Amino acid sequence: MDSHPSDQAPAPARTPALWWTVAVVAALVALVAWWAMGRGGVGSGSDQPRSTGVASPTVTASPDAPQSVGEPSEGELGSGWDRATLSPVPEPSGLDADQRSALLRLDATAQQSDESCRAEDVAFFLRGFDVAMGHRYSHLMVTNTSSHTCTVQGYPGIGGYGDWGSTFLWTAEQRNLTGSATSGEDEQPLITLAPGGIAAADLEWTGELAGAGAERLWAFALQLTQGQTPALFVPPGEDPLEDSSTWNSSQGDGDPSLAEARDQLEDLDIGMLTTVRIGAWREVD
Repeated sequence: MDSHPSDQAPAPARTPALWWTVAVVAALVALVAWWAMGRGGVGSGSDQPRSTGVASPTVTASPDAPQSVGEPSEGELGSGWDRATLSPVPEPSGLDADQRSALLRLDATAQQSDESCRAEDVAFFLRGFDVAMGHRYSHLMVTNTSSHTCTVQGYPGIGGYGDWGSTFLWTAEQRNLTGSATSGEDEQPLITLAPGGIAAADLEWTGELAGAGAERLWAFALQLTQGQTPALFVPPGEDPLEDSSTWNSSQGDGDPSLAEARDQLEDLDIGMLTTVRIGAWREVD
């Protein structure tokens, strides 16, 4: 018996609103899953960068231990090292970065940081001079000539350039020349220099000094941090606490001590085989 169309149940209506609801829910689920995966990737060591909007604090690495180097071998010296050359000798200011770096006998102990003073931020000078039983003493000073604060730390790297154009092969040592507070401890404090601020490192030289007819020091190569191109410093430099009138007046008063010290600092008897010791940077009151 044929059924009458009016006896069949009507099909459920599939409205557009239902389809839109399903689509929106699916999209939201996918979006949440994608966001969660991204967050998980960052938290699990993903190499994708994520900006926090806050600058990370600079971490200053501990400086290396002080170093030393012994007498050079005959092979290092080469032939004719004790005779002046007939060729023109380049001015210290004419040496390029590689030539300056090659002058270093000892490297600086401090690690580079964003706050470290750069060679172009500072000026060097010598202050004071003393003699005792074949030893000479002075103080190597560094002053911040820039318009911003910077730091120095540890023992500077040091080398020498002679007036015959030689790289000096000193017996050299980084050592606390005034003694440490604790036996066996080498203190290397981090020193912050405001513009115009000064730090000092004790300087000693002895042993085979440069006499008449020998090559003498023309310029120090000085490195503040490891890997930094050294600055070349022709002593004595400009001490901001002294001027020419001070030296001249000392001679007029019959007290030649300051003038003699100035002469010594302008013509240091540091030669190719001199023993040179440098202390760590310390604050100057």
